[in-house]
Amino acid sequence: MSEVITTLFGESVSVATGGDSGAPAKVPFSAADRDMRAFRMTDMLFIADKKKLWIEVRTLLRDGYAPDALFPVMWWGIKSALHTYEGIGDVKPFVRGKLKPLLQKVSKRQLYDIALSFFEMVIYTRSQPGVTAEFAFEKWILELPI
Repeated sequence: MSEVITTLFGESVSVATGGDSGAPAKVPFSAADRDMRAFRMTDMLFIADKKKLWIEVRTLLRDGYAPDALFPVMWWGIKSALHTYEGIGDVKPFVRGKLKPLLQKVSKRQLYDIALSFFEMVIYTRSQPGVTAEFAFEKWILELPI
């Protein structure tokens, strides 16, 4: 059984539910699987697909990840993209290959703007009472120039 949770980009997004109760289905994950799921979020940034990135983040949040726990993973992805663009750092060939779609879609200036806006979003969530990290993270994703 599934239910529509929202409409985004003109399409309905649905998730599996746990039968008649309507509660989200619980999927058992090991600690390693749980850690790796957060990195799928960066894959969506790397392929420059804002819709898939938003859906992945919403799924992670629904499954119990705190936005503050996702921020370091997203920063790793942004930093890897910047290092690849600049030709510095120790970005693994596997990651560098995954970055090609993003690097072909955004300019160097846009990539720096993405990094700056990410920092601004993180700082804003910590300095403004009443602003949730979840809301600010989603807003940042939806305003990405990809």
